[in-house]
Amino acid sequence: MRQGRDADAIATEAPLDIDHLTFAAGPERVGPFSHAVRAGDFLFVTGQMPTLPDDPATLVTGDITAQTRQVMENLKTVLAAAGSSLDRVVFARVYLVNFQDFDRMNAGRKLLRAWKTACAHLYRGHGSGRGGIG
Repeated sequence: MRQGRDADAIATEAPLDIDHLTFAAGPERVGPFSHAVRAGDFLFVTGQMPTLPDDPATLVTGDITAQTRQVMENLKTVLAAAGSSLDRVVFARVYLVNFQDFDRMNAGRKLLRAWKTACAHLYRGHGSGRGGIG
């Protein structure tokens, strides 16, 4: 709770407006998922796969670096459509099947030079919905 605000004032505030966003310019979706959700002033972008923007069944060819680049491009597209950009991201989760891929994944992310995330968490994943390397 923020200092200077009492519990009664917080309890009577109006709930956040929540909008589920899909964009024609965004990567084609797999299933009924939104590209992003806007809750008040916050934007939450759904996880992205290393798929071609117009074909969610096709992964980009190449190693984890190429796949990371495609994920970042997909994220940039969604963020731009929502009126934001990678330089405004404050938190990210990265799922890797193999932690040995970390340096190559990180190289692909750094190639874009725009992602200066204040907080990132790395998780060990158990594979992806489309079979990506990471």
